[in-house]
Amino acid sequence: LSRCPVASQALLKHNFVEDILYPSLDVVEENLTVEDEATIARGTLALANLAGTTANSCPKANRFALKTIVKVLDHAVRGERLATITWLPPAVLFGLRNMTLNSENNVALLECGIAPMLSKLIDGWVLETGMATLELSIESIRHLSTQHEC
Repeated sequence: LSRCPVASQALLKHNFVEDILYPSLDVVEENLTVEDEATIARGTLALANLAGTTANSCPKANRFALKTIVKVLDHAVRGERLATITWLPPAVLFGLRNMTLNSENNVALLECGIAPMLSKLIDGWVLETGMATLELSIESIRHLSTQHEC
């Protein structure tokens, strides 16, 4: 829903981000159920989708959410379900690519192990995997590689 331009505009127009999404993602506790982790990952990715693809348009996500997204991407790469959700790499990568436009997210993502996940995606890519997976992985790596602290 958050990747659809018309739906995104409606969500933004009616303050969904400020009133619902931001407060629901303000989680720092690490003893959550896997279902709660999945909800945080989906909400954070939705926020990144809504933020768009301009530099620094995506807000800083909390470290727990970023760590969870790396975990979700790992499950997507392996084709395994997490919290009864079948995560697809392009769906995760779409939001991740937007998140890597924020340099503050990049440091945390790298510390949480995103580089090996993206490397695994590129290394295992075949045409059947889809061009979106390849393109979004490369864009994410390009954004991460411009991080000066790395």
